[in-house]
Amino acid sequence: MLEKILEEIIEQLKAEGCIIDNDAGHRAVDIIRKHTNDGWIPVEERLPDNRRSNYEVTFINECGYEEHGFSQWYDGEFHIPAVVIAWREHLKPYRPERRMK
Repeated sequence: MLEKILEEIIEQLKAEGCIIDNDAGHRAVDIIRKHTNDGWIPVEERLPDNRRSNYEVTFINECGYEEHGFSQWYDGEFHIPAVVIAWREHLKPYRPERRMK
């Protein structure tokens, strides 16, 4: 759904002669794309730029199957014995005691 919205926005901007090659345009596109993939970022696109300890990862296991799990990121690589294809920041699990009353 958001991908369609992004395509329409880009088409409208181009039709009106707007240039989207500036930093603000790229940031807007990145934000929309981030939400279309629930925050997943393909490793071909970019790798983490900070030293957070854990990330959720999608990886190809030794049998060639796609799996989901967690991995640490340090020394410029994911530390998991598999090929990571996408990552996102580790989301904190739901904690009932923190919900608003």
